[in-house]
Amino acid sequence: MIRLAVAIGFTLAAIAVPHSYWAAPQAAWAIGTPADAALEHDVKPLSADERRAIESYLRRVFGNARVRLDPQPPEADVYVGDALVGVVYPYQEDGGRTFYFEMAIYDTDLAPGAPVRSRR
Repeated sequence: MIRLAVAIGFTLAAIAVPHSYWAAPQAAWAIGTPADAALEHDVKPLSADERRAIESYLRRVFGNARVRLDPQPPEADVYVGDALVGVVYPYQEDGGRTFYFEMAIYDTDLAPGAPVRSRR
C-alpha cells in the first residue's frame, strides 16, 4: 500500500512540475541573476560617463586605484590590474537605471598560484 502511495505521489509530481514550469516560463526567468535581467530588457550600454563614475566608486570601495572597466556592451568587465574580478551590468526599470556588480570566485581560483582567467 505504501509503495502504491509513493508511486502515485511521484507520478503526480512528474506531471505537475513540468506543467507548472512550462505554463509560466516568465516566472522562472524572473528568478535569474542581474545578468539575465540585463539581457531580457532592451538596455542601453554603459556610457563613458557612467563607466568613469562606476570606476571611481569601485576604486573608493576597494581602496585600489588599479580598478578599471573594459566595456563589453551592454555590460563591462571589471579588472584590478590584469585580473578579471567581475562584471557590471546595467539594468533599467520604471525609468530608473541601476548597476549590478557580479563577482564569482571559483574553488580553483583559491589555489595558490592559480592562473587568472578571462571571461571571454
